[in-house]
Amino acid sequence: MRVLFTNCAPVIKYGLARGFEDLGHEVFVHEGEYRLFGMPPDVQCRRLLDIVRGWRPDLAITEGFPGVDLGLVCDVLRREKVFHVYWAIEDPPLWDLSRRVAERCDFTFTTAAEAVPRYRALGLRAEVLPFACWPGLHRKVEPDPARVCDAVLVANWYGQFPTRREGVRTILLPLLEAGLDVHVYGQGWDAPGSPVDHRRFDRALKGLLPYEELPVVFSSARIVLGIHSDASSSTQTAMRTFEALGCGAFYLTHETPAHLHLFRPGEHLVVSDSPVQTLELARYYLDHPEERARVARAGQLEACSKHSYRHRARHILDTIAPWMR
Repeated sequence: MRVLFTNCAPVIKYGLARGFEDLGHEVFVHEGEYRLFGMPPDVQCRRLLDIVRGWRPDLAITEGFPGVDLGLVCDVLRREKVFHVYWAIEDPPLWDLSRRVAERCDFTFTTAAEAVPRYRALGLRAEVLPFACWPGLHRKVEPDPARVCDAVLVANWYGQFPTRREGVRTILLPLLEAGLDVHVYGQGWDAPGSPVDHRRFDRALKGLLPYEELPVVFSSARIVLGIHSDASSSTQTAMRTFEALGCGAFYLTHETPAHLHLFRPGEHLVVSDSPVQTLELARYYLDHPEERARVARAGQLEACSKHSYRHRARHILDTIAPWMR
């Protein structure tokens, strides 16, 4: 099967597209000279048509709100009779936006199981598809001495999400305020309104991290921290959960229903529901490296054996097969 991806975001380029390749399918990702992201609509239309008419994909996949003209993409693919899957990775916080795209696609996968009945109530085909890891990139590598630290957070600061604000208060700030050696990568942390006082914690702020460097950063930190934009879903987490586990990292995150549902806390990862508990857990596992290594190994095995993008690609194909005949 030939599978076309309309965006080259890391979750595609180093994620779902690689899962389809691992199953033996041909993949084309719109990047480089065929990039759609950020291009004028006429350029997007021309580049998309060039591939659709020249390569003749069997399936096209669009994810999230990827900086393309989603209306144009949906119209072109429908007109050219290419089965179009939408992966609603912003559910549930941005469900209303996802719904408008889903109405123009042939099938919708969502990272939030709770959104599935809402799509179906509108007469739309939908199924759940959480994030995952790709072992080809998300794997343990040699630590970089310059990046060794007690804990690391790789995430952007989005102040509009209450759960994210709570996650920072619960997971990140206690460790910074206790004086642990914490590295923070991502956008927005030094902006006005950030919960991290850059005057106090300037040494912790490391700026943007190229996605390809995730494995070495996660392999160098003793603890990888996780914060999330939603705490209502049984399946929606940040991508970092699966990526960190795939890299064999010890993962400490704020407690959400998804982490309790998808993993076994204390065995695959560790969760906290208060600043006090976060600091207690961090100090305990920093003082017990053998316990930290045990949890990290079990988490990596769980992620790679059940939550790889190969598994997700297979799930997509099995689910949409009846509709593509």
